[in-house]
Amino acid sequence: MATFTKQASGSWQAQVKGGGARKSKTFKTKAEAKIWAKKTELDFEAAQDLDMIHDYHTVGDLFRRYADEIAPKKKGAVSEGKRLVRFQTYDLANLRLAVLRRKDIEDWIELRLKSVRSSSVNRELNLLSHCFTTARRWNWMDRNPMQDLERPKDPPHRDRLISELEIKTILLALGYNEDCVPVKQNQFTGCAFLFAIETALRAGEICNISPGDIHLKDRYVHIADTKNGFARDVPLSKRAIFR
Repeated sequence: MATFTKQASGSWQAQVKGGGARKSKTFKTKAEAKIWAKKTELDFEAAQDLDMIHDYHTVGDLFRRYADEIAPKKKGAVSEGKRLVRFQTYDLANLRLAVLRRKDIEDWIELRLKSVRSSSVNRELNLLSHCFTTARRWNWMDRNPMQDLERPKDPPHRDRLISELEIKTILLALGYNEDCVPVKQNQFTGCAFLFAIETALRAGEICNISPGDIHLKDRYVHIADTKNGFARDVPLSKRAIFR
């Protein structure tokens, strides 16, 4: 079955589903999209064997199914879902899994390094790797295209503390004064910023703290929902309690 969607740019995207597979492609005109869709539908109908159907799965198909079935089960579901949507805009997404090679991944890395740091590319590669591992579990591919892939080197880790001048500059920009109770959103952000410095808690952990998690008498806060899945108690300094 074929569907056609007009893009904001004026081009037309055609999507064809059949036999559990899906392909998509963008054209300048709807007529061109219909011609391609008809040919693709005929190709799907001609593929009687299930393994042949699997050959039609693209990297984009993998991203979409992964976003629907796997990403929602993770703690970082929202950010990972956005990343998978962005992945679908790359030329890599149009390649068939059956013909995907390490060179394709290397070309993608080279492209990404032109706009983001190597550390960001490596985080995206971690997601790509798990997508391909999942694809093999689904029998969508029988090999790992990232095997023997040389990843870019991460930049040096930061090895200094934030300075008092930097702290004051950030608080000034946020309109937060430690002597006043915050009332605006940016002021609450400034308060959380100072609290993070005192406790080394992540932003998500701070935002998820409820009144019942705070134990002022014993001077600690209980963090139930952490990145690694294990709860922990974090000591509170006098400065953290004051803020």
